[in-house]
Amino acid sequence: MFRSCLFLIVVLSGLPGLAEALESAPDDYQAALGQWKQHVQQVQQLRDKMQNAVGDQRSSLERQYVTAIEEGEEALAQFTAAAENQLSRDSDHQEEAEKFLRARLLDLMARDDFEPMLHISQTLIDHGTQTTDVYEAAAIAAYMNHQTQLATGYLQEAEKKGVVSNSTRQLLMNIPYLEKAWSEEKRVREAEAAADDLPRVRLSTSKGDVVVELFENEAPLSVANFVHLVDQGFYDGLSFH
Repeated sequence: MFRSCLFLIVVLSGLPGLAEALESAPDDYQAALGQWKQHVQQVQQLRDKMQNAVGDQRSSLERQYVTAIEEGEEALAQFTAAAENQLSRDSDHQEEAEKFLRARLLDLMARDDFEPMLHISQTLIDHGTQTTDVYEAAAIAAYMNHQTQLATGYLQEAEKKGVVSNSTRQLLMNIPYLEKAWSEEKRVREAEAAADDLPRVRLSTSKGDVVVELFENEAPLSVANFVHLVDQGFYDGLSFH
């Protein structure tokens, strides 16, 4: 959990002059940066306090820590959006914003968070980035989002620029299989949606309720075991992360 909040520290320390440049950017950009830095400092302070805390004090700090992490994620999303907007402006801070977004791409890839990774890589490409490895990142993200035609296009561009690793090339060689498998998966899902007879479980969290549909036809024993545990109250009060 702490990894995402360390991201700001890594970026600001690893890119010389970036912190100063961002702080001189327009007000909305500067405000988003300040908010994010404030959350990171709060997480650091709580983490330091937890090292020596015990009992009820530690439990209280752990709850505060989780809340700070969640708020930090929201602040990070806002700052990322501000950086994307900066790319569209005719200003002296586009280079710094691009450096941040490229670093953000690496963070998202390490976390297997491919949807925002695709969005950011497309944004960089649309604004004419000269950093060639962004095309490989876009190809991977598109593949993981089942956008196979888009992945193929980015792969071809990446190969022209000579930036495709063997592992990425091997991954994208699986596109024909992925397209066939995904087509079959959609057929099964459409049939199950039409039947509308799959068991569902409501997962109530601090962020709201989520209704989980269980694929009983594909995994009958696993579903039966899960439903049995739900009925016994096994999951009540547990933390999901």
